[in-house]
Amino acid sequence: MKTILLIDDDGSFREVMSETLSDFGFASRQASSVQEAVHMLAPLRFHAIFIDYKMPGLNGIEGLPLLREKAPDTPIIMMTSFADANKTLEAISGGAFDYLTKPVTRDQIRKVLDQLPERELHSLAHESAPEGAFISESAVMREVVKRVARVAKSDLSILIQGETGTGKELIAQLIHDFSLRKGGPFVALNCAAIPEDLLESELFGHVKGSFTGAVNDREGAFARARGGTLFLDEIGDLDLSLQAKLLRVLQEREVTPVGSSKTIHVDTRFVSATHQDLNERVRAGQFRQDLYYRLNAAEISLPPLRDRGNDIRLLASAFLLAFPGKRLDETALAKLESYEWPGNIRELKNVIESSALLTPGSLILEKDLNLRATNVPVTETLAAEPATQEVADLPLPAAVDRLEQQMLIDALKRAGQNRSEAAKILGIPRQALYVKLKQYGLMDR
Repeated sequence: MKTILLIDDDGSFREVMSETLSDFGFASRQASSVQEAVHMLAPLRFHAIFIDYKMPGLNGIEGLPLLREKAPDTPIIMMTSFADANKTLEAISGGAFDYLTKPVTRDQIRKVLDQLPERELHSLAHESAPEGAFISESAVMREVVKRVARVAKSDLSILIQGETGTGKELIAQLIHDFSLRKGGPFVALNCAAIPEDLLESELFGHVKGSFTGAVNDREGAFARARGGTLFLDEIGDLDLSLQAKLLRVLQEREVTPVGSSKTIHVDTRFVSATHQDLNERVRAGQFRQDLYYRLNAAEISLPPLRDRGNDIRLLASAFLLAFPGKRLDETALAKLESYEWPGNIRELKNVIESSALLTPGSLILEKDLNLRATNVPVTETLAAEPATQEVADLPLPAAVDRLEQQMLIDALKRAGQNRSEAAKILGIPRQALYVKLKQYGLMDR
C-alpha cells in the first residue's frame, strides 16, 4: 500500500487527514514538525508528503529545502489556513507539488492523489516571491501562480492570454524572475504601440543607411534580450509578413537585421501576450496557425478582475496605501465590487488614485469614485431606437453599421449589461464583442 507522510502540529487535523487517506486506499505516517519528519525520511520512502505551512519552529516553506534534500523525488503538498498568492508562488517555486487552502476537502485530496502518478514534479530552487507581486486571495489566481512557477524553469515559449489590464507583463516578468535566465535582461516590447513600418527594426535591428533615419547600426529586441527573456505584448497585432519572419526566428534562433545579409544567433527565452482570441484570428486568416502553435508551447490564461472575487477589495486597499489617511467607505467598496472593470486592474488603480486625489476628506464615498460611464447601464445612455424606416433610407454600408450597433445595444440590454452573456447571445467571442463596442464608440458610453 502506498504511504503518505502527514506533517502538521495539529494532531486532530492529522487524524482526520489519516482517515480520509485510508478511505482512498492510502496508508499514512504522522509527524508534528519538520525536524521529526526529516528523521523519518531517512529510513522510509513515501508516495507523497502533506505539510502545513504554519507550524512552530520551521514552517512549511522553511522546511521545503530539508524535505527536498532527503526526498528529492517525492511530491510535497503544502497546506495553509491563509490563502496568499505570494506564498503559493513561493511554495511551488520552492519545490512543492501543489498548494491547498484549509479546510481541505475530500475532493481536493482525491484530486491531488489522482494527479500524483501523472504529473512531473519540477524541482525549482527556493526563492522568495517579489514583494507585492500578487495581491490576491482568489482561487483562480492561485492556479495561475502555480502554473507560472511550473513553467518558469523550462525554456518553452509561453503565451499569456487575458484582457487588457489584467497584468500580463507582470506575469512575464515573474516567469523571467523565476527562470534560469533571471541573471539576463528582461526586454518588453508592445507590438501595438510601435508603427508598423518600424516594428521590424525594433524586433530584429537594422544597419546604418538601411532606411531614412537609420543613422547608426542598432540592435533589435531579440539581440538585446540575449541570455534573458523577450516579452512581446499584443502579439496578435503583428501583420502577416512579420509573423512569417518571427516564425523563422523562433525556429532557427537567428535574426537578420534590416538592411543586412548577415544573421545573428540569439539565445533568448520568448514570452508573448495578447488580449485577442488567436484561434479566431487563425480561422479568419489573420494569424498564422504554425506561429500560434510555436508561441503556445505553454499557455497561461489570466482571469479578468471581475472574476477574482474579494481581490477587488484587496487591491483597492493596497492602492490606497500610497495615500496615507485615506480610506474607502463600505458603500464605495461595494460599488467597486459591483462594477464590471473593463480596464481590469489598471482601471481600478487609476480610479483609486484619482478618487483619493480629488476627495477633500479622509473618507472616500461612493459619490467620490471617479468611475467611467461604462458603469452606467446602456439603457440610461443609449436608448434602443426604432430603426426600421431610418435604416431603409440609408445606403447599404451605413444601414449594416446601424443594425449592428442596434444588435449590440439590444444584446447588452438582454444580458443586463453583462458583456460575456451579450457575446453568447450574439454568438461571437467576448473579445470580438469588445472590438465591436470600440468600433462604434459604445465602450466608453
